[in-house]
Amino acid sequence: KFNVKIAYKKVTPVRELSWYIKWCSNVFCLTGMVLITAGVYPFLQMIVSLIGLTGWGIVGVLWHDRALIMVNIVAVFIYTTGIIKFLLTNGVLI
Repeated sequence: KFNVKIAYKKVTPVRELSWYIKWCSNVFCLTGMVLITAGVYPFLQMIVSLIGLTGWGIVGVLWHDRALIMVNIVAVFIYTTGIIKFLLTNGVLI
């Protein structure tokens, strides 16, 4: 019988700037998902999701995490493109 103990050390910061941004961004991302599934206000959904993704991009930069930076920069670009398209389609930017 093996007696193996695995110790896990938490490496993400707690109660500092990135921690607050991370949790606020989670709230925005989840709220955006709820708005998507409810089919309510596509413009609001895109703005709310964009705020959450931007926050996670900032967290990626603070943590020097290339994967977080890349996925969130691409997502910000996608949502920004969608917002511009929505505004153009609805005559707001013309």
